[in-house]
Amino acid sequence: MLDSLRPLLTACVLTSVVCRRPGTQTASSSQPSIQASPTDSVQTPARLLIRLTPATPIRAVRLVDSTLHDFNVVQRFVYRVAISHASSSDTLPHILTVDQPTLVGDSLVLGITYDSVAGSFSLFSYLAKTGILAVIPPPSDLSIAGSVPAFAPDGRHLAYVALPADGTWHGVVRQWPIGKVVAQTPSDTAPGTDVTIGWADWQDAIHFTFYFGLSDVRWRRVRGSLDRVGFISDTVTSSTNH
Repeated sequence: MLDSLRPLLTACVLTSVVCRRPGTQTASSSQPSIQASPTDSVQTPARLLIRLTPATPIRAVRLVDSTLHDFNVVQRFVYRVAISHASSSDTLPHILTVDQPTLVGDSLVLGITYDSVAGSFSLFSYLAKTGILAVIPPPSDLSIAGSVPAFAPDGRHLAYVALPADGTWHGVVRQWPIGKVVAQTPSDTAPGTDVTIGWADWQDAIHFTFYFGLSDVRWRRVRGSLDRVGFISDTVTSSTNH
C-alpha cells in the first residue's frame, strides 16, 4: 500500500497542498476513452554532463543525507542519491531529489533532480558501466513542480500528467530518451480549485496509470497500455489524511 502511495506523497511535497490517500474506487464506472493522436518530439540535450569513473554493477539505490529545504511557503526534505556496489557506495554529485529513483537492471538509474539555486526540477540519468551522469531538462509540457513523472521499470518510457496553461490536463507517455510521444490521453478540463496535482505510475513495463486531483478527496484515474489503443477512466476517492 505504501509503495502505491509514493507518487502521491511526492506530489504533496512538491505542490504543498492538502492531500489525502486514494482509497476505494467509486462513483464513476469505468468507461473506455479514445486515444489522442501522439506527436513526435526532438530529444533535448543534457543540461549538465558529468563523466565519473565507470563502476561495477549496482546493488541498491538509497536516499541519504536528508536536508530540510524551503519550497516557497513550506519546508520539505530533499535527499542525495547513494549508489551501492558490491564493495563500495558512492553519492551522485550535483543530484538532490525528493523521490526514490528508478533502478533499471544493475547499471542504469533514472530520476528527478532539484536545483536548489535555480529553484527548478530536471530529470537525471546515471549509467554505472560508463560513469556518465546527465541532468536533462524535462519535456516542455511537463512541470515537475505540480506533476510527478514516472519512468517505466525497463527505462524505455516516461509517463506524466501534462498541465497546459489553458486549464486542461492530459496524460503523456514518451519513449525515453528520444522523447517521441507514443500515448496521449484526451484533454480534460481541470477543476477550478487550488488543487493542481498530477502523477503517473507503472504497474510493469507495459501498463501505466495517470492520476489527477479533482479535489482534495477525489482523483481522476486513467489507465492504459502500450500494447493497445484507448484508455479506461474512472474516479477514486480518499478518506484518510496523511
